[in-house]
Amino acid sequence: MVTYDRVDIVLCNGILTLPCNVYRLLDVYDSSENRILYQSNGKNLYGLMDMNGNTITDDTTIYINYKGNAIDLETGIPLCLRSHEFVCENYCKIKAFEEDILLQKISASMYQYWTTQLGGMITATKQNYMHKDRAQVNDIAIIHGNMISRIGHLPLAHTMFIQQDSNDII
Repeated sequence: MVTYDRVDIVLCNGILTLPCNVYRLLDVYDSSENRILYQSNGKNLYGLMDMNGNTITDDTTIYINYKGNAIDLETGIPLCLRSHEFVCENYCKIKAFEEDILLQKISASMYQYWTTQLGGMITATKQNYMHKDRAQVNDIAIIHGNMISRIGHLPLAHTMFIQQDSNDII
């Protein structure tokens, strides 16, 4: 996920159309950075009002901050991490041939193979350390080390998992 800050959108006919790559909307505000109240249907924002309850007029520029999928700014094509290509390909195959499976144009065992394979691929990409630096891996090691406080009645010593700074573990 990528955080997009201060993306400007012009209000048209009382509707603010969100970009296609929005995963989670963080902030909606005006040019003076005052928060704006809104209703949402997931694709558009409507019923925009300022904090005083005044309706926002058309042709007003509204700014949003959001987390979203990375996209190519020139073409609008979604981007994926280098190690996630096969997961995306497999997911697209499943969705593209879903109807053909129901119509029995493609073997159901092939579809089952794809769906089984997809589950393993998703698990593997979630556990991928390829795009993490040393400090991020150390932070994960600290979390793993502090997950178990004791085994039975035997308390575990956690002094080895105290973090002094972002690069060192004692």
